[in-house]
Amino acid sequence: MQVESSSSPIYTAISFAPVQGFIEKSRKLRDLFGASGLLSYLSKKLIEAKPGNCEVISPGLIDFQRGMPNRILFKGDYPRNDVAQTLLKTWQSVLDACQLFIEQLLKEEFPEENYHWEEQWAKWGRYHWEVFWGRGLSPGDAMTDLETRKLRRDWVAVNWVGESSSLSGVDAIAWPGLGKLNHSPGWPLSKDEQNQLKHFYELLSTALENEESPDAPIGKFLAPNERLSVPEMVKRLVTWPDVAQRIDISELEKGFTEIHRNTRDGTGQWTGWFMGDGDHVGNKLQELAVLGDAAIQEFSHAMRQWGQDFARNLPKDKGRVVYAGGDDFLGVLYGQSPKHPIQPRD
Repeated sequence: MQVESSSSPIYTAISFAPVQGFIEKSRKLRDLFGASGLLSYLSKKLIEAKPGNCEVISPGLIDFQRGMPNRILFKGDYPRNDVAQTLLKTWQSVLDACQLFIEQLLKEEFPEENYHWEEQWAKWGRYHWEVFWGRGLSPGDAMTDLETRKLRRDWVAVNWVGESSSLSGVDAIAWPGLGKLNHSPGWPLSKDEQNQLKHFYELLSTALENEESPDAPIGKFLAPNERLSVPEMVKRLVTWPDVAQRIDISELEKGFTEIHRNTRDGTGQWTGWFMGDGDHVGNKLQELAVLGDAAIQEFSHAMRQWGQDFARNLPKDKGRVVYAGGDDFLGVLYGQSPKHPIQPRD
């Protein structure tokens, strides 16, 4: 066991979860793009809130938000409580923006007194993310401490009643009457409650449809028969221009528009999808930790630069990169003929 001294530098490694599950519980391209954008946004805010005596060792290119990894290494002491408070405060601001957007969008059709879901949104603000934090006298020690602490999880699930979302089937459906239910967990909705829920989603779907494009097919943004949980709703809504601007991630909508323009339904166009992640990148970082800060910084900068170049250099008539951050990526290829599927070799 190492003994800390006043002359020895302190390194802090941080991360948060769930990340893979947050991205995977997606139905539309919007959900994938929104989830990856939100993760980058949260990481960027954690870096911006670091103490003045902390230096970012990895990731590189911290001024470029898109594709920002959720594993961050600092040279300096970044207290765990500060990390947790920053993450939760940032996430709560996202939830507030989405909740307010819905309530303002439907204020004429769905009066304020019909909403009883405040506490449900607040619970997702408190319990959705879990922070992991490690500290040591070297980068390797900090990262090892982080991995050790990840084994002792303290995540709390959100209890709920009623029906589960149609997307993941795991969490409660977000609708204004959720907080008014006095049933026991697992109790199904009554016929009247089901009708209220259905009416709400029909109103929301119609309002979003008309806002995006009056002539677009029903369900382009939100299908009337979809039933989303709070996190699933948030991933969808952050790609909406007004919401993205409220939380200062307007680049989300701009980037998504470029991707979506060539994948619209009704064109009969084939699309192909590709994804991947780095092989043993964590082990590589542990090896580089022995060589010092500069080696980690150089490698992280190169990985981030590769992600930018990959997204920029993919020919725009061939496809788009949805995201490329850290050591993983996801993209779409456009078919050149409605009659011929894209082949794997493409």
